[in-house]
Amino acid sequence: MNVAEKALAATPAKAGEPLRIGTVRALAKSSALETWTPVDGGFATRMQMASEGALGIRVKLELSALPRALEVRVQGNDGRVEWRPVDPTQGSEAWTPWTEGSRTN
Repeated sequence: MNVAEKALAATPAKAGEPLRIGTVRALAKSSALETWTPVDGGFATRMQMASEGALGIRVKLELSALPRALEVRVQGNDGRVEWRPVDPTQGSEAWTPWTEGSRTN
């Protein structure tokens, strides 16, 4: 399905509801980020995600074991790096910024 076909297949919104433009796909198995490297001002880790055929990706983060706020940076196929702060005191889950393409770094 190309970009135009996917746009046409978007679920129409009912009055007052947002337009659904994507599908949440469950992972076969969740992954804990256990390898953290010390960096100036904190720690860093890296993960890669893929969803073949996707126009873009967002990844759900479970924050239940997170002791404090952090900054999430993601890079899509287009090379752009998007970021956002994530604060576990605001809820037990957060989503990474949307990145273009079927893979993130």
